[in-house]
Amino acid sequence: MATMTRSMHTPTRSAPGAAALERVSRSVDVASEGYWDWNLVTGEVFYSRRWCEMAGLPAVALRGDSQLWLDRVHPDDRAMVRSAIEGAGRCCASVQTGYRLLRADGLYRPMRVQAVVVCDEFDVPVSIAGWQMDMAPREVEPEVITAEAVFDAELRRALARNEFVLHYQPIVAASSGGIVAFEALIRWQHPVRGLLAPDQFLKRLQCLGMMVEVGRWVIREACEHCASWQRTGAHNLTVSINLSAIQLEDPEFAAEVAQIVMETKVDASRIIFEITEDLVIHNTRQAIDALTSLRATGIRLFIDDFGTGYSSLSYLQQLPVDGLKIDRAFLEEIEQESARREIVRAIIDLAHALGLEVVSEGVERPEQLEMLRTLGCDRVQGFLLAPPMNSDAADLLACSSNLKAS
Repeated sequence: MATMTRSMHTPTRSAPGAAALERVSRSVDVASEGYWDWNLVTGEVFYSRRWCEMAGLPAVALRGDSQLWLDRVHPDDRAMVRSAIEGAGRCCASVQTGYRLLRADGLYRPMRVQAVVVCDEFDVPVSIAGWQMDMAPREVEPEVITAEAVFDAELRRALARNEFVLHYQPIVAASSGGIVAFEALIRWQHPVRGLLAPDQFLKRLQCLGMMVEVGRWVIREACEHCASWQRTGAHNLTVSINLSAIQLEDPEFAAEVAQIVMETKVDASRIIFEITEDLVIHNTRQAIDALTSLRATGIRLFIDDFGTGYSSLSYLQQLPVDGLKIDRAFLEEIEQESARREIVRAIIDLAHALGLEVVSEGVERPEQLEMLRTLGCDRVQGFLLAPPMNSDAADLLACSSNLKAS
């Protein structure tokens, strides 16, 4: 089983000296974890004594190439381990990877590796240093490992087998109740388990390094659908698409989006990308540059789950956004709690003062809808109005009379 996650840790700027590496190696060995250091310039890998012991090799530190490691990784996990580590080196990202390693007794044991990329003064990756942990003593059941490995293998094949589908949840004008947009929401039509919601597989997609590829599919599919609505006369409908941090980090992302817009012939102004506050706040300059490039294509940008991140209000003036989505948590008991109601009022008033549209999600009760109308919210979304629906049902709604809110 191989998984990967990328984090936002700042890469180390200079390679540690030999003495420092030796101290780290000794300290990691004491913690029963195997230290290793992969020189990206020469391709040589330093393996600590503990690492070699875990791999069933003589218990002495040695130097070799990456094949010494990969040859002992389970064949089903080998490509993912190589991709995870080398991909981290290219992107200056930290890495966490789980896999199975062949031991001296001929059995595979679950391992997890964590590493950080070491960069020179020009931000060029020069090495990856990390440690390997034996997960077996942590009482990981073999059945669990096998089930996760099967699930991961199925997930890797899902895109090629056309098992991902998009469902669409209507977004309506608060004042009139007419449909103005749909939010595109990914689902996995599993051949055995049936329709799976995103919370059942999105984290695994990220761990497997598939978020960019699947995210690209979501964007193309949603753009094609929106273009089809425009061809049938629904020119004013927009589609909202959620972005992940990994997509926004990709320097080629804006160009790829522009290519998709051109190929699908969709009106770019009918596309809205939703980004969370946390996604941009941790790296504001990079985020602003990426968002500015996207906005130059004509696409609009909304902040999703507004009010749940850090220093929310201070970033509204800096980010090139067109609107925001109030998090559903603020709607709980809004009709009864005056403090919560005033917070929502303040958010709406501030957004309007900055020329931003406001969408409120998670509307489930008529009282919430009426309160949002009173406070001047522009758009609303939730199960009170309509649940997410398959593309055929969305097409019927898009081409028929407007959905009326009660």
